[in-house]
Order: sequence, then structure tokens, then C-alpha cells
Amino acid sequence: MNTESTFVLVERKDMVKIITLNRPPLNIVNPTMLRRLLEELQSTAQDRSIRAVILTGSGQRAFCAGADMGDEEAFGQEDVGKMFREMGRKCIGVIESLPQPVIAAVDGYCAGGGTGLAWPCDFVIATDKAKFGAKDAYLGMIPSWSVGMVRLAKWIGRRNALEILLMGQWFSGEKAKEYGLVNKVVPPEKLMDEAMEIANHLCTAAPLAIERLKQGVRKTLFDSFEEACRYEAESSDFIKTTWDAKEGIQAFMEKRKPNFQGR
Repeated sequence: MNTESTFVLVERKDMVKIITLNRPPLNIVNPTMLRRLLEELQSTAQDRSIRAVILTGSGQRAFCAGADMGDEEAFGQEDVGKMFREMGRKCIGVIESLPQPVIAAVDGYCAGGGTGLAWPCDFVIATDKAKFGAKDAYLGMIPSWSVGMVRLAKWIGRRNALEILLMGQWFSGEKAKEYGLVNKVVPPEKLMDEAMEIANHLCTAAPLAIERLKQGVRKTLFDSFEEACRYEAESSDFIKTTWDAKEGIQAFMEKRKPNFQGR
């Protein structure tokens, strides 16, 4: 039987960390699971030997079908409910600000809080069996993790965001790709292979450059134009001073693969 200590599973494959949401069959989120996920993400940020992260769900029924609506601890007490909301927002902020790129590997249902965890990832790979949905309004609720109401329109435009949020209908991985929420759609049996291929490729890039690129794009979306330009200039000046920049140029001149160290 699934216990609290196994709500989030972690596996390491060379420089790739695989984090699996594990409350089958639907991997619904409760405060304990979210706390474990947040702890794992925060520890990942401190471990520069990890170059890429894959976030997925156990089984084939769901990546994550949302929050545990039957969890009285989370939704029956106002203070705990607010804590759950803030923890969700913090998780998403960590995913976005993590130095390493994060790949969501989505199979089955991805709804509510599940979309809140998947869509902020840097890459989203979905199967042709994946079903996405933001059905909050049809449960008498609204999204509260600063994704649906705050980020979604920035990512995919006002009309697409409102179509997803107001209609509340399930849509496929292919439709999610049309929206710009998914990078690639694959058969279920190829999901983790595809995610690992992307992760392994990302591991060959200069880690400090990857980190600055992630944050630069985020600033372009959410900060002012002037702040984004300032960050680009500062990052460019900094990257030129790194050991990896020198190694990259040297490797290019010597026609060999660079051996980036993240320094």
C-alpha cells in the first residue's frame, strides 16, 4: 500500500534525476505529497551534478489528476488550505527557477494541480493517450497556484487561455501541442525514452548557460523589457568569464566535444 514516504519517488540516471508522483491510480496531490515534491526540487537546485530533471507520474492512468478534493486536512480548514495554495505556488516557482531544465513526461490525465505542475516545466512530452483539463469552474472553484489565471495567458494568449479555463473541457496531447503547451506527442511506450533522450542531450550543454537562458526567457515574459535586456547584458558578460565558455571555444577549435564543468 502506498505510504507517505513513497508519495514521491526519486531515481538517478547519470546526470538525470527522475522524480515520480506516486499516489496511484491518479497521483492526486495532497499536502504531504506536495511537501515532499518541494523538498526534492529544492535539494535538486543545490546539486549541480544533476544536469536535467524529468517529472512524471506513476502508472498510465494519470500524470496527476489534480488535488485531493477528499482531503479534509487540506480543504476543510482555512489555514491549511492557504498553506496548500502557497506550497503549490512555491513548487511552481522552484520548477521555473531551477538551474536545471525540467521535462514533464505526461501520460493519462493531467488536470487541475497536475497542469499546474506540468505546464511550468521547460519541456512537456505527452503521449497520444494524455488528457489535459482545467475544470475548476465546473467544480465551483478557480485555479490558485498562479498558473491558470496568471501564467497561462502569457504563454498561449488570452483567447486560448480563456477557451481552456472557461470551457473546462478535456483536450488531447495533440491539442495541447497546438496551444503551445506540449513540445512533442509520442506513443505511451516511448514516453520515457523520449524524455530521457531530451534530458541526455541537455546534459551536454553548458549548465550555467542553460540556467541563464531559462531565467532570461522567464524575465522576458514576466518582467519589464528594460529589466529583461539588463539581465541579458549582465548574463552575457558573466558567461564570457566562465571556464565553460573557454572550454566551449577551445573544443570547437579542436573539433571535439566540450567537457563542461558548470563553472
